[in-house]
Amino acid sequence: MQYLSRKTQLVMFGLISVFLPITLHCKKNVDTKDIFKDDFNRGSIGGDWVLNLPSGTTFGISSGAAYPVSSGTAITALPAAIYKNKVTGSFKVSAKFSISGGAYTNQAYIIGRSTSADTPANAYVCGYYYSTLLGKSLFMLGRTSSSTLADFADVGMHTLNSGIADTLTFTFDGSTIKCEMSGNSTISVSIKDSTYGDGYIGLIGGGASTNYIYFDDFTAEKL
Repeated sequence: MQYLSRKTQLVMFGLISVFLPITLHCKKNVDTKDIFKDDFNRGSIGGDWVLNLPSGTTFGISSGAAYPVSSGTAITALPAAIYKNKVTGSFKVSAKFSISGGAYTNQAYIIGRSTSADTPANAYVCGYYYSTLLGKSLFMLGRTSSSTLADFADVGMHTLNSGIADTLTFTFDGSTIKCEMSGNSTISVSIKDSTYGDGYIGLIGGGASTNYIYFDDFTAEKL
């Protein structure tokens, strides 16, 4: 049997003691829940988003926030930005929104479980709109089907003030869907619905003339 000299043993032990700590610090973090984040701090929307722009609409970036513009109020007349990758499983997505000018033409929604990245024609939406019939702002959880919007719930909320942000949070946990607002109002609406499964997330909305809507800090993460 061949034995190593004491000098050789010491050298090998020294190599192990040097390299072992380095190996331990190279562990990859596999526990992240992040799906996608965007703070819109740049000049244009970029390649992570697929834009759906009905005639006469735009969806750009202004002062570090996403900025949809539309003169129409029907869901089919609103510009949308949809994240290009499908989201699977249970997750939540949130975004801040604020207005500039009056609230009477503004509306803003987060899109969830859209069946297509090209259009939110079949999807769930969570957000805010101004009712000209009632003359006030309403918080809504709804679902589009072939571009027709039906609401599960409409809830009265505070009057929006220019430049003051609120946060929308849209949560999908199996068939349980929760739509929340936090900030100047705290509202939560939950339903159970399984019409749409894994799909795409995004933003849709608009304002016109001097009444604009802004989205910021879009964040999606797994539950």
